[in-house]
Amino acid sequence: MRVLALSVLLIASASAAQEADSLGTLAGTVTDAETGEPLPGATVVLAGTQQGVATDLEGRYEITGVQPGRYTVRFSFIGFVTQEAEAVSIHAGTKRTLDAELVVGEIISCPIVCSSRPVISRSPYASTRIKRSGSGWCAEDTAVRSLAFGPLR
Repeated sequence: MRVLALSVLLIASASAAQEADSLGTLAGTVTDAETGEPLPGATVVLAGTQQGVATDLEGRYEITGVQPGRYTVRFSFIGFVTQEAEAVSIHAGTKRTLDAELVVGEIISCPIVCSSRPVISRSPYASTRIKRSGSGWCAEDTAVRSLAFGPLR
């Protein structure tokens, strides 16, 4: 019985090792192009697949179990321009290193809220309507002056 259990264990481990050798790994570091600082939490995705990871505190990542082939690798991080590396080849049983340096994106300005009355109403029954005004958006505060309740039908 022990011989049978040992045989099954050896076959299973050999099969797992053979499968691992048929797949590749993609690893690297994601940094800020301007400062060289690592970007922890940056996203690295193999486009067109379900495979991707977030970088660690040092900006490092590793995607294991990648089928051999050519991929587009997408690097993204909030506040930075998304970068793509195309035709990245992954080979069976090897570890491919691919680093990325992301550039800070444009700062998007928020619209200025203008109102003829305070935006925050003291009425427990109030609403704020946002509408387009000229080149921007305005918040219009509307307080309910009276409530009338009738019979429910």
